[in-house]
Amino acid sequence: MTNYLFQELDTALTAELAGSQIPSANNRFIRKVNAIIIEDTFNNLAFPMPKPIIDTKKYDLPSIIEQYTMMYSQDNFSTSLQILPWHFTVELVGRHYVIYNTRPLNMLYPLDIHQLKEVSKDKIILNSHTEEFLNSARDIRTTVRILVIGNSQSDVYAKQLYMKLGQFIIAPIARMNQFVPNLYTNLIPLNMGRRFLANVLTNYVR
Repeated sequence: MTNYLFQELDTALTAELAGSQIPSANNRFIRKVNAIIIEDTFNNLAFPMPKPIIDTKKYDLPSIIEQYTMMYSQDNFSTSLQILPWHFTVELVGRHYVIYNTRPLNMLYPLDIHQLKEVSKDKIILNSHTEEFLNSARDIRTTVRILVIGNSQSDVYAKQLYMKLGQFIIAPIARMNQFVPNLYTNLIPLNMGRRFLANVLTNYVR
């Protein structure tokens, strides 16, 4: 098994990351969510996956779990529970977008901003907004993460995707954490390509 992410990090950080994948009191939110971050699998900063190159209508979640486990996971506990770094994973299956809960909602994201910057270095092409984000001091561990399977530079997204993301995930979290008035600063499409229209999401967050 090749763990690409962990090859790039020192032993102490490797142990810290493995521990951050185990549900425990140390890995839970102790304050409100500070942002919602949307990523795709192909252009992902920390955990990019080569397949699928484009989201087809087939059920790809098992492949994503398998790729993540083989490429990045060094923690047998989270692997057995199929815990991913993202709280929600979304894909097109048949004619419908399906949302999966793939991480306990009160569980912190496993990397902080400095670790994310380090592991993403020279890995994939970054857009200007992403570079600006990586140079910030934002607390990304207390963010809710949404993973869209595929490549947002190539995929074409139907209205249904934005509606489901907005109504099923973003609106409830935004309301509970009182950042609806500041949604633009608290909803972050991280290294998403030109095909993903984040501004459309605001139509479904009331």
